[in-house]
Amino acid sequence: MTHTRLTARLRLEPLTVEHTRDFWLLHRDRLVAQWYAGSYTWQQAHDRASAFEQAWQREDVSKWMAYLRTTGECVGRGGLSRTVVEGYPCLELGWALFQRHTGQGYATDRALNSTCPRTFRSLPE
Repeated sequence: MTHTRLTARLRLEPLTVEHTRDFWLLHRDRLVAQWYAGSYTWQQAHDRASAFEQAWQREDVSKWMAYLRTTGECVGRGGLSRTVVEGYPCLELGWALFQRHTGQGYATDRALNSTCPRTFRSLPE
């Protein structure tokens, strides 16, 4: 499985069931919950975290949990996942940030996306 990565501002950890608490709290954030038709229950967060962990193990592509390097505070999650759109397999780049961390460039700068170039070079056909 992929290991923790560091950017100038963030520590990125592959999202696993060990991140269930932070993932659950993220999906209770009002801004995040509006995109997912409401907040996740603990069980939903655990199940999604487990699915992301399995994707890392199976495909070496999945979501990252992002933490501030200076304080360890959780910023959100982001990364790639495989999906099917209109019958075609593809990769989706997605992110979700705590509302208090929006507007600071975490999702659009090289922070959350720093692994994408490596991922695109190494994806199996």
